[in-house]
Amino acid sequence: MSTMYDRSLADEEAAKLARTVASTVVALSLADEVLSKEEIVCIVGSREVEQTMARREVRKILGKYSPEMDVVISGGRGNVDLAVEEVAKELGFKFVPFLPRHDQWQNYQERNWSMAAACTVLYRITLASPLPTTTYGSGWTRDRAKELGKPTFEVVV
Repeated sequence: MSTMYDRSLADEEAAKLARTVASTVVALSLADEVLSKEEIVCIVGSREVEQTMARREVRKILGKYSPEMDVVISGGRGNVDLAVEEVAKELGFKFVPFLPRHDQWQNYQERNWSMAAACTVLYRITLASPLPTTTYGSGWTRDRAKELGKPTFEVVV
């Protein structure tokens, strides 16, 4: 019994180490791109936000930043993430997608943790009247950014 317990603790520690390494690798890979940049703007959001609304809000957010001086990051999945990529590129921003390695929560969690660690500011686009949702990824990412002392903003549509 203790062997099983020891193995699960070891697996948990290995997972924590993997998240730390993943965050470090992402941060280092961004370092060359970002050293001369003012802000690393992360925009995340609820999967339930409609694409047209997401694009409108992303455009408003990015209107506060400079394509020459700032970098935009997002998760590469769902309506908000896709709107962020499209609008950022359309406006001439350097865009860096943070994609999960696999379609499992642990991989999304690692990706979200990496975004929270890499950004200097985070915006979360969410619905005014919450619909039933199967995920809390954008809220989880916002919570991690707050824990790291990053400014975070809620954009309610």
